[in-house]
This record gives sequence, structure tokens and C-alpha cells, in this order.
Amino acid sequence: MYHGERLFTALVVLLALTAGWVPASAAVTLEYWIWDQNQLPATKEAIARFEAQHDIKVEVLLVPFPEFFTKVTLGLVSGTGPDVFWMTMYDFGSFHSNNMLLNLQPYIDADPEAAAYMDAIWPVLRDFYAPGGQAYGFPRDFDTIALVYNVNAMQEAGLVEPAIIENIWTWDDLATYSQKLTQRTADEVIRWGYSTGGWGQLYWYPHLSANGGSVFSADGTRATLDSKEAIETIQFLHDLRHVYQGAPNELIEDFPSGRVAMLNQGSWHLKFLSENTDFTFDVAALPRSPHTMQQGSTVHGLANVINPMSKDVEAAFAFVKFLASEEANRILGETGTVIPARIDAARAFFEQSDYPANRIAFLNAVEYADPHPATPYLSTAEWQGIANTYVDQALLGNMPVEQALAMATQIINANLAQAIGQ
Repeated sequence: MYHGERLFTALVVLLALTAGWVPASAAVTLEYWIWDQNQLPATKEAIARFEAQHDIKVEVLLVPFPEFFTKVTLGLVSGTGPDVFWMTMYDFGSFHSNNMLLNLQPYIDADPEAAAYMDAIWPVLRDFYAPGGQAYGFPRDFDTIALVYNVNAMQEAGLVEPAIIENIWTWDDLATYSQKLTQRTADEVIRWGYSTGGWGQLYWYPHLSANGGSVFSADGTRATLDSKEAIETIQFLHDLRHVYQGAPNELIEDFPSGRVAMLNQGSWHLKFLSENTDFTFDVAALPRSPHTMQQGSTVHGLANVINPMSKDVEAAFAFVKFLASEEANRILGETGTVIPARIDAARAFFEQSDYPANRIAFLNAVEYADPHPATPYLSTAEWQGIANTYVDQALLGNMPVEQALAMATQIINANLAQAIGQ
């Protein structure tokens, strides 16, 4: 989606310079924009507790995700936007580079309790939203990627469960497992061992992370999908389909049906899988790359950020600070809504009794996961579809891996050059 960040930068800066800050008072009402209906109950509970402790009211507004950032951008430019809103890792760079977010660091530095709250957050999340050591958001929650697998299928095949060997198994083991778990008749495949596809966050970013690769350079100015590490990663996933024949030449995501024995999944799927899977399943860390012997995963987390032209910045800061408290984080975790961003509250999410035995693998992954790829110069829509499309063509066998990744890199870099030059 296009957020209009470059078109509106000048207006945003002008409004920021002319907008006055209204002192916090009992009459102030903040607008808080979110997009997930499923998270509304926990959000309202946190708001109720905040309002009980402060002379500040908060109105929460649900804005559908497909139009969320377009409406936020227009609201910031026109002066009618929310005081506080959710921010993704995908969109943070463009909002930050276009001065569309309040720098929270001066407020945190002046508030020891707020500083302690920030210190309690997982470092990978805290650092992402604090470029140059300046915090522009309080991380709220996160998700990671791990492997889910059919325990019954493992036992039938006589294989040691991945949860038992998760700290030592490698891509080579995954290939072997995918072959042994695949069941064929003369006419069809009844069950595939593994399945993978072109969606980066779920299927190939985590393996690329394990192999020491990245989608972008550290400064976000160029794509690096033509690197040796990326080629090795996608070639391995291609070979799972076409050489080892342990994965279908199409993505099969229907894990609960039993059609695939192993599948990368996000932590957000735990509840659905637990409620819709009839067989016993468990979770394990994704295998290490044999080239680096490192584990990999992808972490994505939301942050609560403040409109720099909020009607009451002090009140807005008090609200986002409360949302970063252990009390508010535990609401998110104990209700099974999301994994809280705080280290001391994250385990609350995994205390649901109907979740698989080794569910903690999702939490452990945050220790070694790389943040979701992003560049401040392009919106996600301007690069991710290109990357996923060419990776998918390579996985399908329609293009050689090296050629597909070179094409993706060339197109994304052309978009970057144009964006940076503007």
C-alpha cells in the first residue's frame, strides 16, 4: 500500500512547526487507532485500567488494515489524525524518515519509570524502533517463526522429534525428514514431509537469516538478494521440492488436515492450530544452516507511537508509557491476545494449557531472530511483492535461482535509486 510519505513530508514538517501543544488536563480525550478486531477486548481492558489511574480519556478506533496507514498519513497531514496509533516494522522507516513520529527519547530520559519500562523490552524490538538511540515508539508485541510438526507422523516414521534435537539439527536433517515423512501411493502423494513457498516472512526470511543473509544492506540503500547467502538459501528450498522430493511444487498450508507433516508457522497461528488440529502436534526451532551453523527466525513487532501534532503530547506519552507497563503487557499475554513485548510478561502468552508442549520455541526464537526486512526508502508494497514473486518463480523451477534473485535485486535497486534520488 502507498502511504504518501514523500508527498506529504513538507506539509507534515510545516504543521509540526506551527502546531501548539495543549497542556494535559482532565478534559483531554485521546484518539487511539488500531486495526485488529480480535485485539479490541484486551485493548479496552488496558484502556479502562489507564483511565482509572489518570484524568485522561481514550477513544479507540478500529480502522481496517488495508486502509490504515493511508488514513493515518492523511490524518497527520490534515491535523485530524490519531494521537496514538499502532506502527509496524514494515512502515516505521518511512514514517520516521518523513518526521511523522514524535521522538519519545526526551520524555523517556526525563522519566526514570518510563526508562525502566523501555529497558524491560526485548532488545531486538527496542533497538528497531530507536534508530540512532532515539526511541520513536514503545514496542507493544511481537511474533516469531518456528516449525510445527505432526508428532504422530514422526513416530510412525521412526524419527526423533525436532523438539528434541532443535538445538543441533540442520537443513540436511530437514531434507532427510522431508523425504521420510512423505507418503506416496502409485498414483498420488498422501502426505508431504514439508512445504514452503514465496511468502518471505513465513517461509524464506527465517532460513535466509540462519544463513547470514539479508534482503537489504544495513543502511537500507540497496537490495542484497543476489548474495551468495541468499542464493544458497533459495537453492536449498528449491531442492527440497525438485531434488529431495520431500515438498510439493506448490505451497500447501493446510497443516491441520495432515497433508503436510512439517510447516513453518507464526506464533499467531498457535490458537488456531490448537483449536483445529485433531492429531498431536508440537513446535521446534527451525534448523540451523549448515553453512553458518546458526539458527534463524523472523521477528515482527508492533509499537505504540505518537502523532507529533497530538492535541496533548504529555497525555499521549502517559498513555503509551502505561501500555509499556508490566500490567498492560500482562493483559495482552494472559488473554492469549499476542506475545507482549516485555521480557517479564512474554511468557504469559504461552501459559495456555491447550498449546503444544514445546510452544516456548516461539519465545526462544526472539533471542536470535532478525527483524522483518525493511528500508526507509520504500514502502513494503514497493519491494516485497517483487521479492516474493521472483523467489516463487525460482521455487517453482520456472527460473534458475541465481537468475531470479538477480532480477529481483535489479528491480528493487532501481526502485531504491529512484526513491533516494527524489
